[in-house]
Amino acid sequence: MPYRIFSFSDKSGEIGHQVYTFLSLTSTNDQALKMVQTGTDHGTIIVSKTQTKGRGRGNNIWFSEPGGLYLSIILRPNLNYERSLPLALVVGLSVAQAIESIADLKVTTRWVNDLMIDNRKVGGILLETESETDRPAFFIAGIGINVNQTSFPVNESITSLRLATNKKFSRCEVIKAISKELEKNYQLFLKQRFSVLREEYKSRCSILNQTVTLMVGAEKFKGKAINIDEDGKLVLLTSQNEIRKFQAGHILP
Repeated sequence: MPYRIFSFSDKSGEIGHQVYTFLSLTSTNDQALKMVQTGTDHGTIIVSKTQTKGRGRGNNIWFSEPGGLYLSIILRPNLNYERSLPLALVVGLSVAQAIESIADLKVTTRWVNDLMIDNRKVGGILLETESETDRPAFFIAGIGINVNQTSFPVNESITSLRLATNKKFSRCEVIKAISKELEKNYQLFLKQRFSVLREEYKSRCSILNQTVTLMVGAEKFKGKAINIDEDGKLVLLTSQNEIRKFQAGHILP
């Protein structure tokens, strides 16, 4: 059971109109899936202080110690699957803008789901759905942000808002900022598709014009990231001098 329920908006259906907070969950996406299947409204946010089985893309583990922010947002865009593809980028852009609105930081994105500060990972996005139809009934946007941690259990290029600024942040204020930015960008996306947000996303995308290695399933593709197209796909000029477009994948650090 949640230990607290509150709201950032008086308008039903806006992102943040209901926020359920838990002390511990396997993952907030797991809890959101249970709730969305019982009819929980669009815009509902599920937050947990810790996760016992936090996850990133694929089989990656998301370390979910106290001090971080772990939340999921239920989205019901009523769009076909193809039109919904850029949603992860819309969420990522919104979180980057939210962090910048409360901290003196520049946040960049590493397509498709990583949030970076000075080439160190500060957060990630995991967008999931269980629909087998062409028009999914819902999406769950899982968001993990390293907020107040001062150390991490793995030796990787990871940082937190506290390490980057030497300041402690209110997790509630971060959630409020995310709600505000995502509501604004989500409405723009519904009305004008990704094209209206594309240039803003591209201006933050750290891999553009860089040579990268992209993992898609078990396959690796190496090349120059030359664009993010109107549908949010990565345009790669491969080492074989071919132009390829990818709607999903993982950029190796």
